[in-house]
Amino acid sequence: MNSWVSKGMLAAAIALPALSSAARAGGTEGFGCSNATLRGLYMYANSGYQSVNPSLVPLAVTGKNIFYGNGTFDSLATLSIGGTIIPNDAAPGTYTVNSDCTGTAIVHMTPPTPDVHLQWFVAPDGDQIFSTETDPGTALTGTLQRVAR
Repeated sequence: MNSWVSKGMLAAAIALPALSSAARAGGTEGFGCSNATLRGLYMYANSGYQSVNPSLVPLAVTGKNIFYGNGTFDSLATLSIGGTIIPNDAAPGTYTVNSDCTGTAIVHMTPPTPDVHLQWFVAPDGDQIFSTETDPGTALTGTLQRVAR
């Protein structure tokens, strides 16, 4: 085999994994996410802790969101806060998905309950959302999975 061909193959073998790792780690080109990436029915289960006078108590939330692809969604959830169950808690929400597939959301709760603020990482195909609540006093993470379009 020619020396320049084998050197080219060696260079490609070294460079391609490094380039693909860089793309996975932080590259934003080509993902093309937007609000329209999220459309359909998503089911979720989140768990963590919430501060309640002044202790941390277990927090679990399961439910479903319907995303409309335009920056709005409707949510229905059952919560367990320190063992106290709150069933069928319905709330509308708004969200923004950036082109790099990061995003934010706000679940607009009924007063006096404060709104819930979320930071998201969205799969480029929109099938999964990895979520962390960003409100002080709450540590809650989970995954939303699209189950229908």
